[in-house]
Amino acid sequence: MQIAHLSRGGEEEVAALATRYPEVHADLAQRLTGPSDPTASRLVETIRSIGVDRVVYGANYPLTDMAASAVAFEALALSGEERALVSHGNAEAS
Repeated sequence: MQIAHLSRGGEEEVAALATRYPEVHADLAQRLTGPSDPTASRLVETIRSIGVDRVVYGANYPLTDMAASAVAFEALALSGEERALVSHGNAEAS
């Protein structure tokens, strides 16, 4: 099961579900550039809590600016390996 938009405000619940159910995945669509989105550090913490191998990048075009989402994603303090998994590796492995 993939939970879209990190459930828009229920990030802790998604992390709890992911801990309990290994088939739970999430995406970052619409969680990178909005005024009510988590801070960059909180977002990195959430990605790691869910499991870097179970989160995929998403921009939610045309509702969000793809370039701004990409810039925000690249600015996250993820390691190169984590960034590669979230940006494309996890999707390719599915």
